[in-house]
Amino acid sequence: MQAGDTLYICGTHLYKDDSGRWGKPTDIDMVSGSPGNEITIRGDCPGDEGIVWGHIIVSHQAWQSEGSNTYSIPIALGTYGGWVIEDINGTSYTKLTKRNSIQEVKDNPGSYYAATYGTGDTFYVHCTDDGDPTDRIALARNGWNFNYPPNGQYITMSNLKLYGHYALGWNTVANNSHLTWRNCVFHIVPGWDGFGIYDGNHYFTWENCIIEYTRTGIYTVSNTDNAPSHCIVRNCTVRECGTSDHVAPTGDYHGIAFQGGHDNLIEYNEVYNCSEGIGFYLDEPMSFYNNTVRYNYVHDLVPSKPTGGYGIWFSKDSMIDFSGKILSGNKVYENILVGNGNRGGRGIAWGYPDVLDCYNNVIYNFDRALLVGISDNYVTGMGINFKNNIIHTAGRYYMWADFGRAYDPGEYSIVSDNNIFYPGTGNMFYFSDKAETTTTDFSGWQTLSKPNCVFDPNSFVTDPMFIDVNNLDFNLQNTSPAIDAGIAVGLTLDFAGNPIPVGNAPDIGAYEYQGSIICIKGDLNCDGVVDIADIIIVATDFGKTSGFDTRADTDSNDEVDIFDIVFVASRFS
Repeated sequence: MQAGDTLYICGTHLYKDDSGRWGKPTDIDMVSGSPGNEITIRGDCPGDEGIVWGHIIVSHQAWQSEGSNTYSIPIALGTYGGWVIEDINGTSYTKLTKRNSIQEVKDNPGSYYAATYGTGDTFYVHCTDDGDPTDRIALARNGWNFNYPPNGQYITMSNLKLYGHYALGWNTVANNSHLTWRNCVFHIVPGWDGFGIYDGNHYFTWENCIIEYTRTGIYTVSNTDNAPSHCIVRNCTVRECGTSDHVAPTGDYHGIAFQGGHDNLIEYNEVYNCSEGIGFYLDEPMSFYNNTVRYNYVHDLVPSKPTGGYGIWFSKDSMIDFSGKILSGNKVYENILVGNGNRGGRGIAWGYPDVLDCYNNVIYNFDRALLVGISDNYVTGMGINFKNNIIHTAGRYYMWADFGRAYDPGEYSIVSDNNIFYPGTGNMFYFSDKAETTTTDFSGWQTLSKPNCVFDPNSFVTDPMFIDVNNLDFNLQNTSPAIDAGIAVGLTLDFAGNPIPVGNAPDIGAYEYQGSIICIKGDLNCDGVVDIADIIIVATDFGKTSGFDTRADTDSNDEVDIFDIVFVASRFS
């Protein structure tokens, strides 16, 4: 290929190893494009989609019978990251279960075992159908692999499915730029990270991609002040992080994470079934500025430890020297963050000595909804602008502001206003600096007085009246107190892409109320069509005479019954 060329990859590519030289014949060395003449690799040949497997069919020796439908073969090159699968056919396969002994494998079809998974170790398999594993078993190591060139640039992958690749991060290659992955599926990445992008790589874009079944979805890993910058992660789905069978748990099961860097944009993504959603980490050499996190939906967090589960977090090395670093211009707005209620989980956590702009987010069901502050590594300037946010259902604290060991009054700033907190019971606000420490209720929080600080004089403790909080619909009802109760912060579009403001002022929360909607009869969720979603609203509460979704009681007789089913069903479609 030459700069400006397009390569279509057609059909399923799966390497069968007959030699035991895993990895030698399967490297695909790519060439560089140039501005206006990018290299494009596509997988959307009509009728023959491109699927490239990083798994390898194990065939370097004959499988030996061990009895009880169990077979063995020596591992040619270890170790690997799990995900032993059988019978690959395009994108379909069967995942086998890791066991702890040979006897367990013999007793359980669809399983495997090795003592160390190292080179020369004996590998045992019991197929799901009790059959012979010859030419059926694939290991997650050294199949087809794309190698980006040093100093490579202007290379795009589009509409391609990469399955079972041990690692998608070209982390040993520096000085790449303008690499793009668009409409791709990255399924099963059993190595350390889905994408582990190291120092010196800039202007990377992931757009409309699915990254799933890996340890970390996208992770820029830096050791210098040349951290990946000018990167975009847009409209991607990142899910099931922390799923390898053999990589030891470390807690780094992030959906999207950046170490240092600047001018990075993370927007319109959905992150779920990961330990943490979207995170940033700062080490000694790094600066961190002009990064934006907006319009993301983080939910169903599955922490790798009992106290885990962060929505959007900014952490640091414990002894970092912040002096002289650029840390300004970072923004977090219009995100919806749904926690799991675990103790220690945090919705948004900010710990850098500069000001974070944090606007119009919904933070639901975290132990500490907002954590801001730093209790070591003294540098003045820590602060947050926290406006137009809704915090609903916190385990222990709505606000945790900790400047206890580091800051005197006047050396930090909290400007928090036009927010809604619900429900409002208990001492849910924590504040600490060198002068005082207090745990208080909302009224006590409002009476705090510190230089450079505003403690929610125009905020409310009230039900924001979401459409359906139990089903995580955070749109506002027409009587919501959040409507027109916000303050202008420069935003023009809400989470759904609707204009801001509608009415006299911006609304509080991630959705701007768009005015009264007249729904057709039977359209219980007001989405413009009577369909199965409306039937489900009735069926979910069928038979209830209290505690039901009021939309399900179509005839207002205080019971969800057969008449309500008929009312919706008769207007179906």
